[in-house]
Amino acid sequence: MSDIRVNINTNIMSEIETILAQRFERVGQYVENTAKENCPVDRGILRASIHHEADKDGTVIGTNIEYAIPVHEGHGKFTGKPFLKDAAYNNMSSIQNILGGG
Repeated sequence: MSDIRVNINTNIMSEIETILAQRFERVGQYVENTAKENCPVDRGILRASIHHEADKDGTVIGTNIEYAIPVHEGHGKFTGKPFLKDAAYNNMSSIQNILGGG
């Protein structure tokens, strides 16, 4: 059996990276918007702080507010509301569609 090889030149790789970055940006915006919708209503500052960063390597969605972890994970008698995690994991089919894989 013979091996078949295809060399992809730098122009094509650059175009692929641009397309990936655009799709990761769309995923980031989608998940950010969904996380904001899922964020507890009484936490306006927390909701406003949710943001995303996307590039050719992927997307990161998060917040820099100190009390985000206890709200997300829960503490004491308070059950957490995992608004970030749920925004991603509960919408995998939509994310796959955005990425072109579903």
